[in-house]
Formats: sequence, C-alpha cells, structure tokens
Amino acid sequence: MLQQYKLNDLQLHILHRRLTADNIERAKIDAYFVIVLESFMLIHSFLNYGLSFNLYIMLYISLLALAVVSLIVFALTKKIYNHPTRTAIQHRYLMFYYIFMLTWGAFVTLADQASSYGHVTAYLTNFLVTTVLFIVPKRTYILLHILPTTLLVVGLLIYQKDYAIMTGHCINVTIFFIFATLGARFLYGAQMKNLAQELLLKETNQEMETLNKHLASLVHHDELTRIPNRRGLYNFVTQFTAEQAKTAAVYVLDLDAFKRYNDFYGHLAGDQALKSVAQAIHRITSAPHQFAARFGGEEFVVVAFHATETEAAIIAENIFKAIEQLHIPHEASPYHNELSVSLGYTIGDIHDQHSLEQLIKAADDSLYHAKENGRNQIQATL
Repeated sequence: MLQQYKLNDLQLHILHRRLTADNIERAKIDAYFVIVLESFMLIHSFLNYGLSFNLYIMLYISLLALAVVSLIVFALTKKIYNHPTRTAIQHRYLMFYYIFMLTWGAFVTLADQASSYGHVTAYLTNFLVTTVLFIVPKRTYILLHILPTTLLVVGLLIYQKDYAIMTGHCINVTIFFIFATLGARFLYGAQMKNLAQELLLKETNQEMETLNKHLASLVHHDELTRIPNRRGLYNFVTQFTAEQAKTAAVYVLDLDAFKRYNDFYGHLAGDQALKSVAQAIHRITSAPHQFAARFGGEEFVVVAFHATETEAAIIAENIFKAIEQLHIPHEASPYHNELSVSLGYTIGDIHDQHSLEQLIKAADDSLYHAKENGRNQIQATL
C-alpha cells in the first residue's frame, strides 16, 4: 500500500516512529483498563474466597503488575531524547507487553479447560485487544503471535481431553485468527495510509511555501541583476515604516551614455555591465537599514534610513567610487573613457509609498542637475 506513495527510507522511518508513538498511547489506555479490571477481579476473589492464592489469583496479580510496570516504562522512555533509540526501546517493550498479554490469555484459557467445556474467551479477548491496539507490519504481527498461539494449540491438545470440544476450540480460534489477521492488515494499511498522506501533505505544503517564497523573490527582484526591483523597494520601505515615519536619504543614479554603450559593445556586454554595477551598489548598501534597487533600465534607487546629512554625503561618495572602481571601459562615452554614473540625492521623512515617491522625484531632480552640469558627478537637494 505504501509503495504507491514512493516514500524513501527516511519517510518510512518517520512513519513507523509515529506509529510506535500511537501504539504507546493506545497501550496506556489498555494498561489503565487492565489495572481497573484486575483490581476488581482480585477484590471480588478475596471477598468471596478469602486470601487463597490459587492459579487465577496469581494470573490476576501478574497482569496487574505488568500494567503498572508498563505505565512506568512508558513514562521513562518518553524522556529519551534520541528519537531512534526511544522508538526502538518502545517498540521492543510493546512486543513484550502484548506477547505477555496473549500468553497470559493462553494460560487462563488452558486453566479453564479443567471445567467440563472450558472456554477460550480469555485468549480471544486478548487477541482482539492486541489486534486493535497494537498496529504493526505483517512481519511483526507474525512474530507477535507465534509463541502464544503455539502454546495455546499445544496446550489444548494436551489438557482438553474431549476431542469434540478441542476440535471446536481449534476451529473457533482458527476462524477468529483469520478474520482478526485480515482486520489487523486493514488497520495497519489504513493507519499507514493516513500517516503517509499526512507526511506527503506536509511536504507538499513545505514545497508550496518554498515555491511561494521563490515566486515572491522573483516578483520583488530584478531578473537580470538579481537585486531588488521597484516593487521590492516599495515593499521594503512599507515594512520598514509600518509603525512610524523615518528619516532617510534617497539616491537616484543613472549610468552615463548607456545607450551608446549598448550600441558600441552590444546588449550582452550591456547586461554584464548592469550586473556589475548593480552588485557594486548592493555591496555598498548592505546594512539592514539600507536598500538598493534597479528602478528601470540603467537607473538605480538607493534608500538609506537614519542617515544624517554627513552620512548621506559619505554614502553617495561610496556609491560613486564603487562604480568608478569597476573600471568598465566605455570608448563611446563623450563624458569619460570608462562607464560613469550621475547621482542625485535628497533627505526627508518617509511614512508611505507616496512620500517615498516624492523624495525619489526630488532626488531625480538633483540627478537632472548632475546631468545638466556635465554628468559623472554627484548633486544633492537638502
């Protein structure tokens, strides 16, 4: 059933760990029920027969002790930090617990054969409880029942002297075993299917979350330069100023004569130049309160929050020098023999996208003055 989900070894391990944890919780319920039932049986026996320690009393006490010890073991193993170790110990103890339960049922059933008919109710009851509460793979299921079933069958052959009764018991046990086994397979398949679907759904959700983050990144980043785009800039500023308005220096810069660069060197070279410039700007403005974006074409915008006039001037100079130090040849430029930049900036308060756009316009006006004055320079409006 699990093959259709194509689960890897790690996923199967997680599924079996979850199944063991669920089996533990069901075993706890069974242990509490056993404590109540066996305590009642002991009290009833003492009230009716006194303090006589016959076989049944010893069997009641042994099952009661198993239930108490099991609850202690379940509590102690829960504290084991290492998941594989904890799962292995819990699974082995559950095997012991239910083998004991089945063997106990076999002993009670064999003890009952002393009566004229002798019921097999004790064994079949524990068989049913084990089938419903201890959901395990086929191999474990077989190992679980080998000893108790063999003990019961051999014991019936020895202790049940009436051949007809013994044959009837064996037929009843066989029929019950077949249907219980089919039920156990159904329960295991359904449980594992649910766990597998839950795990696959979780992984699908994680993949969707990763994909959504990737798509959000694509939406907010420029495909060519890999730095944020205009939408990314607006998103950053909106989040940064969500609680209150903040002062910021806003820079607009434009590559000088970039159309001529593309015409002279080709668009592939132009794309590479844009990438180099974008990364240089991004490195200079990598502080948490600074943000650089490609605004369109060969134009870039930088926002630096909490910048004083002196700091704003230093940032502008650093951006200018970072591009200058790339030393990208530009033989077609009438302004400089290397790719240069004109930069304008201003300082003001930003509290929403509209106020940002106003500062961008003011910085763009400063950029215009830089271009009018010969390009390859910095102009500020303060």
